Amino acid sequence: MLFLSAITCIPLLTGGCADGGADLALGGTGEGTRIERRANDAANADLAAAGAPNVLRVRSASGQPIANQPLQFGRPFVQGEIPQCPRVLINGVLAEASQVDVKSRHGDGSVRFAVVSAVLPAVSPSGDLSVSFTDGPCAAPAGLSPSEMLAPGFDFDARMTLNGGDAGKASARDILSRGHYTLWTQGPVVTTAIIADHAGKSSDMGSDAYKSLRPVFEVQFWPSIAKTRVRVILEATDTEKVQNQTYDLSVQTGASSPVTVMTASGVNHNFMSRWSRVFWTGGAPAGVDIDYGLAYLARTQALPNYDASIRLTDSTKQSTLDAWAAAPKGLFEKGLWQKDMTVAGGRPDLGPYPKWMVSWLYDGSAALKDVALGQADLAASWPMHLREGNAAKFADRGRTLSALGRPLSGYARPTLAYTSLGYNYTRAADRVNVVGERSGNGWVPDIAHQPQPFFIPYLLTGEHFYYEQLQFWAGFSLLDTSGNGYGEYCYSRNVSPEYLAVNGQLRGIAWGFRMLSEAAWAAADADKAAHTWLRDAVEDTITRFEGARGVVRGENTSRPDWQWANSKGDCTAGRLSGENPLRYWERGNTAYGSTNSVARYEATWQYSFMMYSLNRAYELGFPAHALREWFAPFFVNAANYGGLIGYHLADYKIPVLDAQTGTFYSSWDALHAEYAGYDLNTRWAPSSKPNSNSSNNLDQGYATAALTALAGTAGLPGSDAAWESFASSHYAGWGWATNPKWAILPRGMGSEHARPSLPVPPSFTSGSGSRPWAATPIAARPPSSQPPSPPAQSTPGGSSDATSEESPASDPETGALPAWLSSAKVFEWRAVPGSRLEETEAWTGYKGAAGNMGKAGILSYSGGVIRTKTSELFIAGGGHLDYAGNEIFSIGLASDSPVWTRRIDPSTSTPWDTSYYPDGRPASRHTYRNLAYSEALDRIIFFGGAPWGNQPIATNLVDTFDPNTNEYGPPNLITSAPRTIGGPVGTGMAANGDFYIHQFKDNHLYKWQQSSNTWFDLGPKGTTQYDTPYAVDTKRNRLFRIPWGSYPARIYDLQNAGALSNVELRGPAAPSIDQGASLVYDPVVDVYWLWKRNDANLYRIDAETFEATVQPVDGILPKVAYKDARHRIYGRFNYVPKLRGLVFMLDHETDVMFIRTAP
Repeated sequence: MLFLSAITCIPLLTGGCADGGADLALGGTGEGTRIERRANDAANADLAAAGAPNVLRVRSASGQPIANQPLQFGRPFVQGEIPQCPRVLINGVLAEASQVDVKSRHGDGSVRFAVVSAVLPAVSPSGDLSVSFTDGPCAAPAGLSPSEMLAPGFDFDARMTLNGGDAGKASARDILSRGHYTLWTQGPVVTTAIIADHAGKSSDMGSDAYKSLRPVFEVQFWPSIAKTRVRVILEATDTEKVQNQTYDLSVQTGASSPVTVMTASGVNHNFMSRWSRVFWTGGAPAGVDIDYGLAYLARTQALPNYDASIRLTDSTKQSTLDAWAAAPKGLFEKGLWQKDMTVAGGRPDLGPYPKWMVSWLYDGSAALKDVALGQADLAASWPMHLREGNAAKFADRGRTLSALGRPLSGYARPTLAYTSLGYNYTRAADRVNVVGERSGNGWVPDIAHQPQPFFIPYLLTGEHFYYEQLQFWAGFSLLDTSGNGYGEYCYSRNVSPEYLAVNGQLRGIAWGFRMLSEAAWAAADADKAAHTWLRDAVEDTITRFEGARGVVRGENTSRPDWQWANSKGDCTAGRLSGENPLRYWERGNTAYGSTNSVARYEATWQYSFMMYSLNRAYELGFPAHALREWFAPFFVNAANYGGLIGYHLADYKIPVLDAQTGTFYSSWDALHAEYAGYDLNTRWAPSSKPNSNSSNNLDQGYATAALTALAGTAGLPGSDAAWESFASSHYAGWGWATNPKWAILPRGMGSEHARPSLPVPPSFTSGSGSRPWAATPIAARPPSSQPPSPPAQSTPGGSSDATSEESPASDPETGALPAWLSSAKVFEWRAVPGSRLEETEAWTGYKGAAGNMGKAGILSYSGGVIRTKTSELFIAGGGHLDYAGNEIFSIGLASDSPVWTRRIDPSTSTPWDTSYYPDGRPASRHTYRNLAYSEALDRIIFFGGAPWGNQPIATNLVDTFDPNTNEYGPPNLITSAPRTIGGPVGTGMAANGDFYIHQFKDNHLYKWQQSSNTWFDLGPKGTTQYDTPYAVDTKRNRLFRIPWGSYPARIYDLQNAGALSNVELRGPAAPSIDQGASLVYDPVVDVYWLWKRNDANLYRIDAETFEATVQPVDGILPKVAYKDARHRIYGRFNYVPKLRGLVFMLDHETDVMFIRTAP
């Protein structure tokens, strides 16, 4: 039975549900101001209609089944998806016990973020439990009352004792009974109470009369399972009594029989800092792994557009776990942090988010969650936390919302400097009261090297602790040092303290603005004070940026802060005046030196940080669009310019002011002329591997950041061309799976596509042919009925979006020859020992599937493919009426004793006319020439084909097989083709992994671009014909098609949108070259090899002259007579690069044959 009444939407901290429920938490009243999506509305409307599904998958982390599992997580939602309130579905069925506490709504009133809670009846280790959502009416809050929370069934209390009681005692039960609490979640599943007396300070503790330490208890009450979870927090943050404290600590939980759960001696508590620990009563729940659906999270724009195709490497995960296990994790110990933020260089904690946070985002395991949250808790050790203790202070500029008890608002003390509390220019009313020693004990904050420890934890958990941490650090980001928005330089220019801004070094501005924007996005609608001041501070900062650069946005020119910035500039330099065609952000910095010709330089990588931060604010719904449009040409035009210009985006510093004229450089040519012998393009991938130097270090390399900046220009003029012609090949050249911290793609690429980190279970598939759930493919443009056509040429030196190719491939590296091949001469046929498939255990050890050919049907109109990295031949096929089995076989040709392996058994249920069988695997299909292998993805790819069924149908679906896990899928990893791919069409794969299909249905040439997972329609390319082979000349980047009938041979220039030209075959064998054959290109001898059915000749076509001859050969000639005409060869005649030769498999009854073509 489903208890639907237990499904609730709580309007707490949200501004209310549709039925107008009351606000009860944190003093919020009324609806509050919502952040508008502004320029993003249209994009969001498109994304709401299609894209990655809003589904999480949960499995037991221990490998053992779990019963009655409490689960709470945060969840952002795409605008328009949930107009009322989310209702929770478990495995597609309304949950028996769930609640959703809505925290914020989009401008259209639909849900933007919520905290989701449920008790899961059973969680298996298989990952087959899904959590999804549907829209429904909101319910009134129905949480526990204080008396219910204090009832004997919970036996609740949490106590802190300092110095044996001499420095104070605090009881959560006592504070709650006195009414000092607010509610964060409330409903039938869990009530979360924030227990603290911030206003009256009645529970404060300390070793002197100031009592500078405040206990806070964040408690979850789970009534159906009789458990409580308490986060114990102790902070020294009150603005009226700032000092360090030293104490011995004891923490106990439980009311009737308290249990000591934590002790510590000689704790040296930093001023302006906090610590936190979590304890369960009634037994801690088992850990669960959660696939949060990264593609969907990116689609909401709550996160950057992370490349969801990446799967974190096991070695990266294990090294993180090992480092965490060895790290000191006690109170105020460093964990994995660099305690002194001022230490420069690429560090794992710097960038968009720390490495371990992004690893958790990709992996979803309970183990990495422990690392990420443990690190986030330790980050509260930095002295960056102030809570307003003065009842006369207001949080907002209009002085209507009390600031008391809240993380410090910049408007309450706008001239304060966190790292210089005695700063001369701080007004008396803005000073905090320092009452004792202040020491960070090695924890040194610095906005220029400030990490982001809290946004991902808040986004994925919805915990109040991380919610407040974002606000604490946002206050610091505005008021960090004497160089802040009201620092010495601004004060001397008569800036008004009524308006705030992030200031300092450019990198500090970027990271501080990032922190401010993300905290403002997280602010709950009903938390009106935080929502108002953070949102206003973001707009103030944007306005000052705009004024200094003369950027007009709506009515911003009427604001006093825009006018001040437009006349005075910012806090370190004057207004950015004069001609600035390259769009420099600043006038340069003398700290980077000067020469006789260059007056000032600027750190280009800091420009990249700033572009990322601007785009981040824009995606989160703040009015940064005009600034983003103004700044983007710096990156876009450089990347599109051609030659070496784009590589300057990764320089350590770049010329800004010409010493001869005192003006900005006016062209990229003039700037480039200041370099002698510039060749730093060699420091970009693929010429250079990650971490080989600072340019492309995956923690914070200059080129790494430059790619992220370019991704942030998506949708603006020239951006697509810049990414495709310049950035995409470099992006594809780095090993992001080891550290995806900066693996961010342009919007429209990847935001709808992902590879789930948990297995795709059978229970989420359909026998009707619909795709089972899985996050969708690697990286693709928003869906449309037709693929994108190639755009026009870009700026000088650029190239067409759809046609840019990598440099011609070099000769493949060779491997050591296996024993069975080592004595073979060049052009001597050899049988591969033990290769008659039907005589092996792989063939005899299983029962086949349905079909009129039996197991032999796996070769029906189906080919094979070489996994080049291992020199394995893979065969897969079946389909139509011939065979239903979707098993896959492989044989390792590089082995001294090759053995056939059955990689996966056929599905047990194989209904007709479906794209996917009930177990979620793709149906068998005629694979023709449509099998390919991607070395970058290490996947076998099935492009279309004719699936098993009673109808002669074809499909446009593209599926994959992972030879590392021996599993298909997930579905949608690669974008579906624009048209169905049936029959033996012309195909070929380029050196960079792009796949081409010449359709005989419309005669168009289609390209699948691997780097972006995008299909391009290159237009009609002349008539093609059934069963005519093609091959890609990887040295010249062109596709070659043999002649048939009266139609000549042709080449298609892949560097020029597939432009075609006719070629004439010459030589004695030219008349024998016709359709119904297999064709491959051999880059070592620079020829095409052609193998015809029922013909034992090996035909050679020179790739330069197109002279066709018969290659003389030795050895035992392969059998060529088909026993069954349906056993076409296709990719079972193929080139094996590492063995420098050709493999041929006629059928399952004969030997696989091999011939070397080069030494």
